[in-house]
Amino acid sequence: MHNRVLRDMTVGDLSSVVEIHQRAFGGFFLEQMGPSFIRAYYNIVLAYNGSIAHVSLAKGGDIEGFVVGFANPNEFYRTLKRSSLQLVFPILLGVLKNPYLLSKIFQNVIRVFKFDRLKSDFIVNEETAELSSIAASSSSKGIGSSLI
Repeated sequence: MHNRVLRDMTVGDLSSVVEIHQRAFGGFFLEQMGPSFIRAYYNIVLAYNGSIAHVSLAKGGDIEGFVVGFANPNEFYRTLKRSSLQLVFPILLGVLKNPYLLSKIFQNVIRVFKFDRLKSDFIVNEETAELSSIAASSSSKGIGSSLI
């Protein structure tokens, strides 16, 4: 297996991470919301004490992939609720760009605000981690496997 350089993601990495995210998740909700929303979301994740965020670097030092998640999802979603003002402007931009996103936005707001009360077949507690996203700039190079 190729030796990869993995390191913690920083706020300075977000431009590259957003670009990779948009290419990897074209047509999915976060990508449809636009780069300012993706950046704001990842900023909130990075600020969260239990964030799990790493990047994979190519030989030249360019970011070739990333993984983002968080420990203790219940606490993360409480943090996300408290940080919701950071998402208002990016949400407005997303809706202006694509008004059809409004129903998806409401569904996701309800999901976030009800997260800790949802019935589930699995246990979610302080020992649980959630993988939010993982993406690579190219496939078949083992970048995703390294990040996992």
